[in-house]
Amino acid sequence: MKDDKAHMMVIEVVIFAAMVFLALIFLYQLSPSSTLSDQYTNELKTWGDDALYSIAQSLPPEPFKSYPDYPDSKLVHYLIANDYSGLTTDLNDIFPPTVLYNIWISNGTNSIFWCNSFSDNSTILPLVDPVTICHYYVSIDPNHLRFLEESNIFVFGTQSELSVKFKDYDDSSYDLLLELWYK
Repeated sequence: MKDDKAHMMVIEVVIFAAMVFLALIFLYQLSPSSTLSDQYTNELKTWGDDALYSIAQSLPPEPFKSYPDYPDSKLVHYLIANDYSGLTTDLNDIFPPTVLYNIWISNGTNSIFWCNSFSDNSTILPLVDPVTICHYYVSIDPNHLRFLEESNIFVFGTQSELSVKFKDYDDSSYDLLLELWYK
């Protein structure tokens, strides 16, 4: 009789272990694949890095590229001139319409929101996972952050938003952070 109870307990433990094992297999089959998420973030990372590099290597628009000592980077020009629409137009031409983004600028100590994929510099778009972050470092002479454009005449004196938002920052290194995700 004692042997029957022991056999029943062993059978109960084996059945319980088998049920737990089958439940784990079932839950594993239901869980989403991380491969798909990795594929999307890798694709976004490549697009973001390539887009920032391409814009940074392009010449600024006329008449700025003809000014002596003016930075020869369209990306730097957009930051100097507070040209949100120019930057987002270039990025939106590269990205498919299903990609949204926020752009941040950092000086290594502080970060500020720059704009979103709709050229809006006051609304941070809510992130949707998975999110990819791309960085591009730019160097901007602090003197270039003070300018005014009037009828195609380049006059130093008025400040760029970077100069205002990073008012005590006298260095020239900035990090552009691009947060990318799919709608």
